[in-house]
Amino acid sequence: MNETENKHSVQSFGIEPQMNIQTGIVGRRVERMVWAAVDAELPYVASIAEEDRSRIALEVSKSVFERMRLMPFFLRVPCYLLAIAFDMSSLLVCGKLFSNLDSDRRRTHMQIARRWPIVRFGELLKLTLSLMLLYYFDHPRVRHAIGYEWRTGVSEVGR
Repeated sequence: MNETENKHSVQSFGIEPQMNIQTGIVGRRVERMVWAAVDAELPYVASIAEEDRSRIALEVSKSVFERMRLMPFFLRVPCYLLAIAFDMSSLLVCGKLFSNLDSDRRRTHMQIARRWPIVRFGELLKLTLSLMLLYYFDHPRVRHAIGYEWRTGVSEVGR
């Protein structure tokens, strides 16, 4: 894989999502799709090194998948099926699975798939990206990099 083609990808550092959770074949396919979506859409913070960014992306994608895995059965099954369909939908457009595309093509495919009228991929992407943003900006390295200090206790504004 050409590094200039996929500059911000976790794959460029040789880090692949490791399946530590016993999820089965379907869960692994969903986890790879979640990782690919997170990797493509993760916000860029200049003060975070590329290798740290790739590790954060991996941690965030695992957290997002874990949250999806803990959904009640009646929500998890349709979500998994939609994620697998989304991963395979890029075969029609790009000739590769979504999780095997480079970051730019992933972003393009996500923008196209959000507007498809027949299959509601937009809802799946909203869920995935919303969870991604929550976990990303809650990560200690990211909070430190953007200058956010976590304060507990009573606010000192009213004193």
